[in-house]
Amino acid sequence: MSFKGCSIGIIGFNARPIACSAKRLGAKVYVSDYWGDSDLGACCDDWTAINSPAFDKVEEMKVSQALVENFRAKFIDCDIDYVVVGSGFDDHYMALKRISENWQVMGNTGSRMETARNPKVLSKLADELEINYPNRLIANSKSSLIRACKRIRFPCVMRSIHSGGGSRIHLLLNLEQAIELYQQKERKNPVVIQEYINGIDASCSVISTGNDVKVISIQGQLIGMPSAGRNNDFVYCGNYWPLEISRSIQSKIKRVSESICKSIGLIGSNGFDFMIRDDEIFLMEINPRIQGTLEMLELSSNASILEMHLNACNGRLPTKRIELKPVVKMIVYARHDGICPDLSQFPHTFDLTPTGMLVERRSPICTIITIEKSLEAAYGIACKIASSIQMECKIRDNENGV
Repeated sequence: MSFKGCSIGIIGFNARPIACSAKRLGAKVYVSDYWGDSDLGACCDDWTAINSPAFDKVEEMKVSQALVENFRAKFIDCDIDYVVVGSGFDDHYMALKRISENWQVMGNTGSRMETARNPKVLSKLADELEINYPNRLIANSKSSLIRACKRIRFPCVMRSIHSGGGSRIHLLLNLEQAIELYQQKERKNPVVIQEYINGIDASCSVISTGNDVKVISIQGQLIGMPSAGRNNDFVYCGNYWPLEISRSIQSKIKRVSESICKSIGLIGSNGFDFMIRDDEIFLMEINPRIQGTLEMLELSSNASILEMHLNACNGRLPTKRIELKPVVKMIVYARHDGICPDLSQFPHTFDLTPTGMLVERRSPICTIITIEKSLEAAYGIACKIASSIQMECKIRDNENGV
């Protein structure tokens, strides 16, 4: 199916990679994004962003609602064939109802997204498939927090009920630390106390029609990487391929991902996060939409994951296996508050924070994607570029007296 000349709306926390993919397909592209990065405009015909001085922010709303309302306000009179959803809606799928009132959404329905994010459903499916799912309990008071920690046992993690990209997740080593962290919360919202699994972080990217499923790739995840500017926390810092795991583990991950896709009836592009510990796999979560691996996979294979997604939503799976080259995607985070340099001077960079913008410590600066003959070479180059960017931010910080 040709998408040349189609008008595609893209809505997501970081919509640029999907927008660029749609533009490569020859589509007209309209975007509602959070960041408003300086390389977004080259990927679309028109755009709006929450974090951009060019447009008014939608105050007192969740980011998901703001993305939707910005899209409606900007493009309500545009003739858009359909809308593709990126990150930011996994646990806020109800916000998409306002989009489906006016446009066709190419992807999972809200009910399927809800099912895919339901821990009780995932725990049951994991039992049926004879794999692991982390033990977890909800705590909504100091006393229930203490009981949950004692039942789960240390080390464990405290996380918000909804947390994307590994944010708001903390490792707990003892009860005193758990109580102190809970009491620091501004609002005593419920928290999840979850079993801590130490192992290899992996994800599986699949394309599904609801009845038929094709695994596209299994890749490693970069989580809390000091080389990316994080301090061994749980924040998502990117992906890499190939992931060196046994054939039996690969087969198990494929089998589980395919089975769950069919059980829930997921369509289009979907991602499954796993933790690999010895010969065991733990199902961690499902991302029922296009994942952050899209651009990495497309650039390292010359295939179009977005085209596969759109075709699968129309009932057609890809027939050919994609061939990937060793690749690393690394999100670079600021080590301290600083002024963003001209990121266009650095090779292999995407999601470029505008030059001169103040970047707060621990915030993302840009994304690096390196493709080389070996994974070691790709990772080494990504680390060097990340270090240079962080050093340039420090120099500009000193020059401007921030």
